Amino acid sequence: MICEYLSGTAFNLFCPAKADEGLSIEDWRNIILIAAACIGLPLAIWRSWVAHKQAKVSETGLNIDRYQRAVQLLGDDNLTLRLSAIFMLHDFGQTTENNAHTASHTLSHFINAQTATAFKIGMEPDLIRRAVDIKQAFANLGHIKRGVSAAYDTIEITGAHLSFMNLTDFDCLFDNIAFFGCTFDHCKFTSTTFSDVLFKDCSFKSTKWTGCKLESCIFNECRFHGSDILDNEMATRDMFMACEGLPALYA
Repeated sequence: MICEYLSGTAFNLFCPAKADEGLSIEDWRNIILIAAACIGLPLAIWRSWVAHKQAKVSETGLNIDRYQRAVQLLGDDNLTLRLSAIFMLHDFGQTTENNAHTASHTLSHFINAQTATAFKIGMEPDLIRRAVDIKQAFANLGHIKRGVSAAYDTIEITGAHLSFMNLTDFDCLFDNIAFFGCTFDHCKFTSTTFSDVLFKDCSFKSTKWTGCKLESCIFNECRFHGSDILDNEMATRDMFMACEGLPALYA
């Protein structure tokens, strides 16, 4: 509609018949409107592009501030503040694939550091097993989707006590993670996906795995005494290497 109007106006203004008659006030008004449109349209596009770039820069700056604040709170002595930081990292990891990569590694480093600190100061094993922040960090780790970067970026978690966890979530995915010497005793994993995950020297005593997807996983020298690992997709005998206490189906 606008293009048709402008082209029609230009034809009326510059055709020979109009030139002989001279320009009326309405013709001059149309000339001014066309000139204003030619100047204003590129300016409006440029302003829109600048506004979009500024919004992106502001969003990036806000995400960086949130991440830095979360990292700061992870080291706080207050459990509530540490839990807030863990959820902040979860939200940060949902923004972009690069941020998902950063958030995942930050959570894994937190789990490793908290576990190492607990053993270093001689914390009672029962208290370590009940570490709410470590377990929440582990659960949030499964809700951050790292995308294609997960294929070549392995996350390592060592010595974490994650006993008595209850994960029941179709959207929970642990992708390309290596667990070394971790404890998963008395856990309940329901409808959770483990893809390209290595469990080395881990304990799964009395742990239940129901309706889980075990894709290209390896269990090496793990202990399954009293564990129920039935009804799981893609669970095959060759996943288990030198393991103890397996059900007869996988022994």
